[in-house]
Amino acid sequence: MKLVRPRSRLGWLAMLVVALGVHAHEGHDDAASSPVSVGGAPRVEASSDLFEVVGVVDRGTMTIFLDRYATNEPVIDAKIDIDAGTAKGMAQASRDGTYTFAHAALAQPGTFPVTFTVASGDDTDLLTGELVIVDAN
Repeated sequence: MKLVRPRSRLGWLAMLVVALGVHAHEGHDDAASSPVSVGGAPRVEASSDLFEVVGVVDRGTMTIFLDRYATNEPVIDAKIDIDAGTAKGMAQASRDGTYTFAHAALAQPGTFPVTFTVASGDDTDLLTGELVIVDAN
């Protein structure tokens, strides 16, 4: 008969406790469908079969991260046109591979539908999302 070392038993017990704690049971399985409030800067996210975009707003300037959806490879040669309520215009490419778009409307609280028109090489796509900027006061 093989003996199980006390440390091994504790390790297995710890894994069992974690596994049981993760399992949702009746009456407690609705957490996945609830929105999660995350602190930090306002952001908008959108994706399509071609691209994935994340825009993070800080004091009226949106920093835009654009990747290929299939490979997560950054897209550094794109033209990005932005329509976010009264904030409309072209994003400017930055040296670090991101894009920036500044507009006074992005410094005001509100909910904005955002459309990114992305053109890179032969690929063109529309990506849509929603940006919520809360009042800092």
